[in-house]
Amino acid sequence: MREAVFNAIIHRDYNTTSAIQIKIYSNRLSISNEGKLPPEITIEDLKREHLSKSRNKLLADIFYKAGLIESWGRGTLKIFSECKKAHIPEPNFYEEHGVVKIIFEMKGSDVLSLNGGLNENLVNINSYISKNPGKKTIEIADATNTPF
Repeated sequence: MREAVFNAIIHRDYNTTSAIQIKIYSNRLSISNEGKLPPEITIEDLKREHLSKSRNKLLADIFYKAGLIESWGRGTLKIFSECKKAHIPEPNFYEEHGVVKIIFEMKGSDVLSLNGGLNENLVNINSYISKNPGKKTIEIADATNTPF
């Protein structure tokens, strides 16, 4: 999901006044931003090696130099790979009316460990948030030793 947020930031159309939207539901998480795909790239291309056409080259360069992205044009491949490693369904990408959206659909069993409970990292995060409401994401990540 981190990679999806980075992609939304790097590929957003900053000539508009809309914001990146992250919506969390009980069964899915969606991230959408204004900034359609270049005409040479289709939704299907995102599932295989494809050309990188960064709308914001300076942002992409900063994220690369900061070590937040590995290389340009591999973000969506990393998303699919990480979902496979985590044994969760691949996300779906949509493009409509100049907006690109990624949706991670989850069943309750996707966030549960094999022993029937939340995995240890989610338990730690949930516990910290319950005891420390209103904390920023970076503070939660630092306190729970979760990569941000």
